[in-house]
Amino acid sequence: MVKTVHTSVRMKALSLSLFVCAVLIVALLGLFPSCAWAETTPEFTLSVFQKLNYSAGESGLITSWDYELTAQTEGAPLPEGAQGSVFFWQMRGSDERTWKLSAPAAGQEYRYEMRQVAPASLPSVYTPDAHVYDVRVITGTDGSITVLCYLADTKVADPGWTVSYERPQEPGKHPGGFVSKIMSLLPKTGDLSQMGLIAAGMMALAGSGLMCVRKGVVGATHVDGEDASQKDIHDVEE
Repeated sequence: MVKTVHTSVRMKALSLSLFVCAVLIVALLGLFPSCAWAETTPEFTLSVFQKLNYSAGESGLITSWDYELTAQTEGAPLPEGAQGSVFFWQMRGSDERTWKLSAPAAGQEYRYEMRQVAPASLPSVYTPDAHVYDVRVITGTDGSITVLCYLADTKVADPGWTVSYERPQEPGKHPGGFVSKIMSLLPKTGDLSQMGLIAAGMMALAGSGLMCVRKGVVGATHVDGEDASQKDIHDVEE
């Protein structure tokens, strides 16, 4: 009889322990919903580059350029630090940037626009890159994620920007005087019609010079001929 009572007490204690463990497990799951066994959100990767066609270490040159990534689709995620639907960032020298963002739900699409933002008062020696990229992130019904980048309807595999710089001509190396005037008249953009007019004008000047020389020679010959004739007549009269 005593043995039966002890067994019953042990069974009740075991049941109570199992119940307490179950309650603790449920409570822990509620406190830590982002544990490793929670479902992860699919992501996509977006990468861009900047290239400078001049030395970034040269003193006085602009080496940092600004860019913006604009979400064209409402609710499309942006990197941390975005202001509303626009994310601004900066790249220095020859640089690259990569972001990982949450992909759209199955059968949905996100659209973005990327561009370089040139300073308002940019010196003419710099030529910024005006490329504007259209980025489309598509999640298929099977969960596959596709990232497409277009530049004026042309698909681009590696979006980026290249900034150009043209060193100004040093003082003292400009041609001066008459040569400078002639050089200023020459076409600077391949205008062949202007070149033809200049060539025609130079030929006309050269032709006028030849005519003047020819008239001078003929006049001198005519005068000499008259003198000789007059001399012959004078000899006959004598």
